[in-house]
Amino acid sequence: ATLAALPAPASAAGPGVVISELHYHAGSDLDTDDFLELTNTSASPVDLSGWSFSAGITAVIPSGTIVPAGGRFTLSPSAAAFTGIYGFAPDGIYTGKLSNSGETVTLVDAALAVVDTVTYADAAPWTPLADGTGPSLELRGLAFDNTDPDNWGPSTVLGGTPDAVNSLDGTAP
Repeated sequence: ATLAALPAPASAAGPGVVISELHYHAGSDLDTDDFLELTNTSASPVDLSGWSFSAGITAVIPSGTIVPAGGRFTLSPSAAAFTGIYGFAPDGIYTGKLSNSGETVTLVDAALAVVDTVTYADAAPWTPLADGTGPSLELRGLAFDNTDPDNWGPSTVLGGTPDAVNSLDGTAP
């Protein structure tokens, strides 16, 4: 696949790749137990080769990484910890950490164009229930504006739902 075949950068209401789940403060309080999930909301596969994060965490997605339509790509700082918790390996590894108090996480494509960005916090208007109490922070709907704190909530599943449909999918704030 070539980069020219990539869909346009994601927008809140359009197809593309979105940051769909952040487990920024695991109940264990260990940064190794955190993860970040990306979801391809488009009807076509997306080549993530060379995509990276320009804010929040550090990772470059390996060449040849294709996420199918509706598929997910989960990154964790520790393959061993993630596998021990969820029973399968993460799709990628990041360095750095997701801040327990909140920060901006920005995904960019191989040309460094912003694909998606989320600025979360552990205090209102963001839910504090994802802050070290066990649930992850989930986007309520893949087409929802993920810059709006009301469109995020605490997972109903302790530890979150990496590589699966979010437990809050389709729910209202």
